[in-house]
Formats: sequence, C-alpha cells, structure tokens
Amino acid sequence: MTLNNLADLYRTQALYIKAEPLYLRALAILEKVLGPAHPEVARVVNNLATLRYAQGNYGQAELLLKRALTIRDKVQEERSLAIREKVLGPDDPALAETLRDCASVLRKMKQKSEAAAMEARAKAIYGRCGPTCQTDHTVDVLAPSSVGRQSSAVKE
Repeated sequence: MTLNNLADLYRTQALYIKAEPLYLRALAILEKVLGPAHPEVARVVNNLATLRYAQGNYGQAELLLKRALTIRDKVQEERSLAIREKVLGPDDPALAETLRDCASVLRKMKQKSEAAAMEARAKAIYGRCGPTCQTDHTVDVLAPSSVGRQSSAVKE
C-alpha cells in the first residue's frame, strides 16, 4: 500500500500529476495480486476517484466511486453470508436469500461462474426445505429479494 499512501500524500498537496501514476500502478498491482473484488482494490479505486474529483473530472469520479461501492457491497454480502451460514445452519431459507443476493452482486461484477454456484446452493436449500419454507420471495431463486434488488436474471 506504499504506492497508494504516497499517492495520497501527493494528492493532499495538490500534486495531481505525481499522484495519478502511483494510484494507477497501485491499482494494477492489487488487481493482479488480490483480484478485482478485494477491499484493498476498493480503497485505491476510491482514492483515485477522490483525485478525479479534485481535478474537476466529476464523471470519472462518479464511475470510480460506483465501482468502489460495488466491490464493498460484495465484501459485505460475503461477510453476511458467512455469518448467516454459521448462525442459521446450512439449510436455512434466510441463508438461501443471502446466497441469491450475493449472486446478484457477483453478476453485476461479471463473475458469472461464482454467481451461478451461489444460485445453485440457494436452489438446493429451497429444494431441501420444501414447501414449508416457500414464500413469494423463495419460489424462484432468481426473483427479486425482499430488499427490492433487481433479479440477477435481468440482462446486464
């Protein structure tokens, strides 16, 4: 994170020309080493957005901030999933709902194979718990969840 920290220092000193290549280099390294959906990647993307904002490039800042939010949402979904599975057990319908929501986030991030695996787990849970756990929200694994998210079946 030294590149990111140095870039932050340059940005706070309004040395944007020095900050930008360091952010971009840090981002490239982190994406390669940790993957595009890692929280540290989100941190650098957020910092790069702050730089774009300071430069007056609000359109790019918005896009970068949305990307950082998407990554952070995925991380939160994964943490929520792990907690639900531990507390509720592997066959609880609430776990299936979280799996479905996490799959939706993964689809937005173009991680279709991971999303399909989570959808399959959700479907299996719904199948095991039978009609007693079926509600308007669990009948179809790809239906919008109770929190109003769009279906992952919607074309991207």
